Amino acid sequence: MRPNPSERIFSKSAASNTARSTTQREFQMARTASTRARKSFTSAVKIGVSIGESDFNQHMLDANAFHIESVRADRETALTEAFAAMPETDVLLDEVVQEIEAEEMRDEVHAAEATEEPAATTEISFRDLMLMLDENDVDLAQRTINAAIDERAAFENAKHGDGANIQKTLKKARESMGLSRGPARVLIAAAVDTAFVNRSQHDGSRYNVYAIGKVVDLLRALASDAGEVQNAINRCVTMSLFNMAKAGQTFSLETAKSAASDKYQSDLAIRKHLVRHTVSASTAPTQASSTMQALETLGVVTRSGSSRNPTFALTTNPIVKAIEGKLFKGQAQAA
Repeated sequence: MRPNPSERIFSKSAASNTARSTTQREFQMARTASTRARKSFTSAVKIGVSIGESDFNQHMLDANAFHIESVRADRETALTEAFAAMPETDVLLDEVVQEIEAEEMRDEVHAAEATEEPAATTEISFRDLMLMLDENDVDLAQRTINAAIDERAAFENAKHGDGANIQKTLKKARESMGLSRGPARVLIAAAVDTAFVNRSQHDGSRYNVYAIGKVVDLLRALASDAGEVQNAINRCVTMSLFNMAKAGQTFSLETAKSAASDKYQSDLAIRKHLVRHTVSASTAPTQASSTMQALETLGVVTRSGSSRNPTFALTTNPIVKAIEGKLFKGQAQAA
């Protein structure tokens, strides 16, 4: 781990103090040696004079001079080394400033990274998903739809006979889904099983026949730019669903029934959010239930709660905005 600038200043200051202490000790030693040399020189002179030996005096003078010069040289060397160990003040300050600036720059970079917003992503519309599909996949889906309708017709014929009303519904479904490529594109883009008409609901029963008609209506609306939701129950119930979601209100099956029929009892608190149709109150349960099943099949809503009165919530699937755009075309969208 690298020391911070303050630690470096402290360590270098300590080195400077140590160097100064060393210098003072060396200087004191030099002074002591010089004093001793002077005393030796004085004593030697006195001895030389008293014994009258001039050669001895000269020898002592030379020896003393050499000793003093040696001490002076040692002192200068010690001082030079001591001061060399001391850092230059300007250099030290420059290093500290550079480290502080580098640390501040790193902090700014880290702060910018922490607050940086994720790159914006372009949302793909449901229409774009439909146009991106491979034509071979669309052809296969269309053939699967036709085969599924034929299978369902055979199942209902064996169960109820050829004259049952469900055969009329299946015939309309074939005309809408089996002869046009648009509905097949919608089902693929919404990730819906193209053979949904044969889903088993419970023993001896398959996908609700009324819900098939509601799904077909929504598929035709989404299949082209000019398509519209034509089924009145689909329109009223689904528009009420969006309005309730915008208001933060829970949308239940009972709410759907109130939207299907203006004669069906409803809470005063939610009436202002409802777009209501005019069927009889007795018809409302069947009509509302089939519409909600169609919306769930296409991935527009999720179901939760009790089976008697479940609640429904809009999903985040692209098809949701596509249907909303169809319902509120020319108006301020509900959500």
